[in-house]
Amino acid sequence: LAAALAAASSDDEVRLAADPAARDAAAARWWLLPATLERRLLFARIAALLPEAPPVAAGDDDDDDDPHSAANRLAAAADLLDAGRLDAAVTVLVALLRKAEGAVALRRLGALTARALEHDPPPPELTEAVDKHLHTGDATADALLEALTADPTGAYALHETLLALGTDVSRPDPYRVRALTAWLAIWSATRTPPSDAAIAPIARADAGLLALAAARLAGAADPVGVALDHLARHPLGAPDDARADDLLALAVRGARVP
Repeated sequence: LAAALAAASSDDEVRLAADPAARDAAAARWWLLPATLERRLLFARIAALLPEAPPVAAGDDDDDDDPHSAANRLAAAADLLDAGRLDAAVTVLVALLRKAEGAVALRRLGALTARALEHDPPPPELTEAVDKHLHTGDATADALLEALTADPTGAYALHETLLALGTDVSRPDPYRVRALTAWLAIWSATRTPPSDAAIAPIARADAGLLALAAARLAGAADPVGVALDHLARHPLGAPDDARADDLLALAVRGARVP
């Protein structure tokens, strides 16, 4: 039976999407396979075709027999990324981002999303989904900001959004600091100071938030004290050619710049 189902199904998402019989055979084959990498990859192909699967209830994520569970779909996305199947992985991730509250392990989702964004060019549908959450400022946005801070390569795809959020005075200061922390992580990773044009708007009005973000990024024991020291060197509103270099040094070292 397993051999017959394997012959009737397919390893190609395009054929599975177009052929209901092949899709049904693949689903039946999935139920018969033991818990192996082959089973996970087969599930990943099926899950990639089910972006609108109904959300699972909280507590169901550990159900290894439910191909729609959030935990299984996250595992599938990870397997697809490992296998280099970016398009299929992105389909799963975007679907999870649409229903990301509650049942989904947000930190895991954030980490996999940032990993997928590392590709050049970044997947536009995934970038759009992340951008939407970041502007919403929900719990998923917090998880995404944490993941983007830890993965500056993935964060680069959202660098304009991160800076825009950091300079948006209508948003709560703590959220702005988190967005600026992720933005500064990009420059800290490459040891490249941000351009004066990029930091000028916030440096004129909210340089304290920028300095605090840099101190937090570097893990300073006293981020507020370090930020105040930076502000003493670079007064608000003052033209300062050294501001960007000093800010980068602060982000990298998290200590007072001599």
